[in-house]
Amino acid sequence: MGFDGYFYFGKITRTHGIKGHLILYCADDFNINLKKLKSLFLLQGSELKEFLLTEINFTPPTCRFSLREVTTMTMAETVLKQEVYLPTNLLKKSASEAYIHEMIGLTVIDKHKGAIGVIENVLQFPQQKIAQINFNSIEILVPINTHFIVSMDLENKILNVDLPEGLVDVYLEK
Repeated sequence: MGFDGYFYFGKITRTHGIKGHLILYCADDFNINLKKLKSLFLLQGSELKEFLLTEINFTPPTCRFSLREVTTMTMAETVLKQEVYLPTNLLKKSASEAYIHEMIGLTVIDKHKGAIGVIENVLQFPQQKIAQINFNSIEILVPINTHFIVSMDLENKILNVDLPEGLVDVYLEK
């Protein structure tokens, strides 16, 4: 589920202490402008509800925070497992970077094979991120590696790559 002007930041996974602190697992290695971060938006039903922050500490891939509206452990338990969103204007990045939420929906075009398909999901592993690409109902897994990426056009939703010979063929030859 996407919301214009907001990106999926992560999910609240547990409480911390007795004063209503919460732990959130971040969906990506976001580079956020902390000076502007004053509130979080929690998905409640089909809408985002703003909650003001009183404290936040990042220790990637998690962050511990407290909300002005949540002051006890019992209150904190009511927001467990909720998805958290932030305004996109808080993201800091260079032109060559892309976050996971920006990569989903990109059409992957290989230098040798042509159009491979559309990125449906990005899997995160400790070693690297892997793009799940749908090619005529066949799942192709491609490492998101700077050595393979030729160019990325987020506006036109195109990712140009130069994949190692045989990588795509492994999935197509069955």
